[in-house]
Amino acid sequence: MFKQLQINLAKTNLLKPKYYTLTSSIGLAGVFVGLALGIVLLLSLAKANGIDTEATVTGGLNKAIMLFSVVFGLSFSIYIGCVIVAGLFSVVMLILNKFTIKQAVGYTFLSSFPDDWLKENS
Repeated sequence: MFKQLQINLAKTNLLKPKYYTLTSSIGLAGVFVGLALGIVLLLSLAKANGIDTEATVTGGLNKAIMLFSVVFGLSFSIYIGCVIVAGLFSVVMLILNKFTIKQAVGYTFLSSFPDDWLKENS
């Protein structure tokens, strides 16, 4: 699965300009949705666990755990945000009969593109 994702992401540079712009915009929207989701989730979890978000983190292990939690949490949230936005786009494309179900699932989870989105020489 990760190998296929890597191959598909490499094909991004082979997209026709309008599809490159479209896919980049969808990805950027996904990042913003994911960041917002992640920040809200992390702050909610901190509040639910009685963690003061204004206090400094002390101790080597506590800092490492906090850093790992924030980096992993935000990275995961960004992926989820991208899946949400790409999924909504794929549903619209399905409704418009521009994607098959297989293409919609591939676009949403693996960043695969329909062949007609690629430049002719690729």
